[in-house]
Amino acid sequence: MKKIEFNLALFLGYCVIGIAIVIAGILISNRVPPDMQGHFTGHFSGNIRNNNDEISLELPDFFGIATASSYLAIPSHSLFELIRYSGEMQGTFTELGGTYIFSRERFLNWLESQMH
Repeated sequence: MKKIEFNLALFLGYCVIGIAIVIAGILISNRVPPDMQGHFTGHFSGNIRNNNDEISLELPDFFGIATASSYLAIPSHSLFELIRYSGEMQGTFTELGGTYIFSRERFLNWLESQMH
């Protein structure tokens, strides 16, 4: 039987990596607004797309700038201006990791309210 040697440096390295992952998860979860927490549970059944150098994450209940601008039939930069300056879309999205993530339900409700 082969004797397994204990490598303290390797063990400590794995511990540091594990702790860093836990801290990163806590920091990310703290950036999600309280009213949108709980929507990120379950399994991942979306896809990742790359549209004109913009990577967007598409989930069943959430979508990114590319999809939102498609719904509105406006370019992405116009949607960025609408988000930043008008404030009328407040509550339909959250900023996470430097990108905007829209709640499908809230966005479609807002869009419907704009049609009436």
